[in-house]
This record gives sequence, C-alpha cells and structure tokens, in this order.
Amino acid sequence: MQRLSKWISRTLPLLLAGVALAAPDGDGKADLQFTKQANLSPQEIVAQARAYRTKMDDAQRYVASLHADALKKKDVIKLNCVGDKLTQIKGHCDLADKSLTQLTDPNIRLDEGGRQHEFTRMTILDQKVSGLRDEAQGCIGEDITFFGDQRVTIDIDPSIMAADPTSTDITPQVDTVPRPTEASPAT
Repeated sequence: MQRLSKWISRTLPLLLAGVALAAPDGDGKADLQFTKQANLSPQEIVAQARAYRTKMDDAQRYVASLHADALKKKDVIKLNCVGDKLTQIKGHCDLADKSLTQLTDPNIRLDEGGRQHEFTRMTILDQKVSGLRDEAQGCIGEDITFFGDQRVTIDIDPSIMAADPTSTDITPQVDTVPRPTEASPAT
C-alpha cells in the first residue's frame, strides 16, 4: 500500500503537468495536444533538472552500496535483484545526462517545445530511478535473526495422565461394538 501511495504521489503531478489528449484526424493520425506545461523559466527548468540529476546520483550510489553488501554476503538472489535495478538506474542516468546536455544547449533553450520535452523526460527519469531505488531496497529485505540466550520451556498440564502411553504395561481397552447385521440374506 505504501509503494502505491508513493507511486501516486510521484505520478499525479506529472499527469497534471502534461496531460495529452489524442484526437484522431481525418487521415487516421492522432493529434497530440498538451493541456498544461510546466510554468518555469528556462533557468528554473535547468536548475530543477540538475536537482533531479543529483538525486539520481544519490540513488545510484545507494543501490551500488546495497549491491556491494549483497556481494560481500555472497547472497546470489539479492545480488541478482539489486544488480538488475542498478543496471536500470545506470541506463536512466545516462539518458538523464543526455537530456541535461540538451537543456543546457542554447538552441534548445530557445525552443519551448524542445525544452518542455527534455524537462518532462528528466521528470519521468527521476521518478523511475526513485522507484527503482525503492525496489532495490525491497530486494534486500530484512534478515530474521535472534540474539541472546535461546531456551525451550515446556509446560505440562497437570490434568494429563502421568503414565507413559507408549509403555507395554498398559493393556489396551477394547470397546465391544456389536457386529452389524447382514445387509442381504445369504443365498
């Protein structure tokens, strides 16, 4: 439930910022129109994109540390799970670097559509990396360990018979059940 609420809280602003409506034209192609764009200046967009990229680097370092711990413990299952998330995060970070380079390009800074596209891409990549970080943390889980003195205590109800039921001294009780009558007469 917590993972769902995190996903909704990350996705809802994106949906509100860039809802696309598809309406087919007469030639069968869809015409995409954005109803709302981010109301940030070009400088604010670049600053926010850099903040996203820094957050992605932090997530990558954290998942890399989880990967190193799993490697140190020689836990193959956790290592594979975290390794998969780390690989995906690295790929998303590479795409984020390309988007950040595009956002700082003077030609893109003048192009409103291109700037919005790259910023939306950075926002989505940030959300994906954040989700992968949470998934990597879920791969590790928590070990179940017990510390301290471990004892087993057995309490026996005094109403239970004291004699050993497996001893040979006890004669079995046989219930005398009358034999049922035959269902059909003998022929």
